Amino acid sequence: MTDPKKPTGKDLAAFQAAFKTLNQDNQRDRWRRDPTAWVSERLGEHVWSKQAEILKSVAENKLTAVQSSHGVGKSYIVSRLVGYFIDNYPAGDFFIVTTAPTWAQVRAIIWRYIAQMANKHDLPGYVTQNAEWKIGNELVAFGRKPADQNQQGLQGLHASRGVVAILDEASGIPDQIWNAIDSLTTTPESRIVAVGNPDAVSSRFFRVCTTEPGWNRIKICSFDTPAFTGEVVPEEMFRGLVQREWVEDKAIRWGTSSALYKIKVMGEFAELDEFAVIPLGWVRLAQQRWLDYQDLSLEEQQMRGPKGRVVLGVDVGHVGEDKTVILTRHGHVVTQIESWSKKDTVAVAQFVRDRLGGQSIAVVDSIGVGAGVVDQLRNTRHKVVPFISSATTRRRDATGTQGFANLRAAAWWHLRELLDPAMDARLCLPPDDDLAADLSTPRYELVHGGRIKIESKDDIRKRLGRSTDQADALAMAYFVEQYEREYADGRISLKRPIPYAHTGGSWTR
Repeated sequence: MTDPKKPTGKDLAAFQAAFKTLNQDNQRDRWRRDPTAWVSERLGEHVWSKQAEILKSVAENKLTAVQSSHGVGKSYIVSRLVGYFIDNYPAGDFFIVTTAPTWAQVRAIIWRYIAQMANKHDLPGYVTQNAEWKIGNELVAFGRKPADQNQQGLQGLHASRGVVAILDEASGIPDQIWNAIDSLTTTPESRIVAVGNPDAVSSRFFRVCTTEPGWNRIKICSFDTPAFTGEVVPEEMFRGLVQREWVEDKAIRWGTSSALYKIKVMGEFAELDEFAVIPLGWVRLAQQRWLDYQDLSLEEQQMRGPKGRVVLGVDVGHVGEDKTVILTRHGHVVTQIESWSKKDTVAVAQFVRDRLGGQSIAVVDSIGVGAGVVDQLRNTRHKVVPFISSATTRRRDATGTQGFANLRAAAWWHLRELLDPAMDARLCLPPDDDLAADLSTPRYELVHGGRIKIESKDDIRKRLGRSTDQADALAMAYFVEQYEREYADGRISLKRPIPYAHTGGSWTR
């Protein structure tokens, strides 16, 4: 007869199963309270101190804003939040949506991290190439970049506990999308996590990082990272974070007082310089338009893209000093920026010839060594316009009220007008930080007679220890039509004539 007090093998198995389930439930409860523990124990990955602060904030706060410098691992750590919610809560408890200014940023950054995590650590369900996470037939998370004016692209989402919204590169996300996110995250357990560089003081991200109530705010500076604090992290992680050499290079290249240094290195919103020729915010808008253009299909690019001739802006550097820059633009889109150091005029002229064809034209800074490049291109009958920055001009600004001290001022101010959001700006600039720094560096002043004068290259070089070569090439490239028209009208006075005149779409010498 069986002793009723003695457990059977079946009883023991049931007890062990119940004990295991209890342990798993306790572990799950602990992980829900502590996302850092989940990343460390479930994924086996290290989290450095500021990343841990972000995870802790999301566990404890409905609204988390993270303004940070470059290279601190912010996109990586918010990708782990997606896995954290999916792995620790049943499907249907939360719906996770991520967004960013462009589709490329959604798919190639945060969802690349997400896919790698899901596959490597055998998390529930699967991730598609279309930035979606499914468990069985149920969609539990997705990444979207809806049209800026299309709030409907993010409407209709719901889950029993709430919606988790992650806004990556949040400075570039328009107010309409923020409003849509607000309407999704109404339950107490819903979360909004906004991360990004503090690029634009005109953005909603600036407001949530400064004055908007309810947000837990986290700021990360380059000097907070292990390269400067000595915090011990795995070697692989250390290599992926910002390095001392990068910070030192940007201090020299951009200058510690520049807006870009404050944003990318210090993680601070930069105050507007009222005497900056081109505000950094306008440059960022133009760079966003370039990213939006890249998101178009090939057919859409052909329909909506630039028309007309290709123009090269060529800023010729002295051997051993400034770089030579060749900037290529097609209509309103800058398609390429190339630079070289220590190239003589023969080599530069050949570079330009290699890139000229059809009705394309080069605009070359012909002060100093650039004159030699102009002469060589002229001798081989290539289409070239010498840009004499010190030449006088009777050109006036778009209002018709302000004149210019010289042609350099007119060209830079024309570029300012092309980038001014109030003037239906269409210019598309590649997301190059050096170009952004160049464009936002020069200052202007009003001189005798109410004319606008732009800080000279020599003065900029004395102030920053470098020249704004890329921006000068851009200003020349976009001034060529004005240059040709005004030279033909006698409004520009040059010591030497331009070798070609534009007449009704054809070129004559």
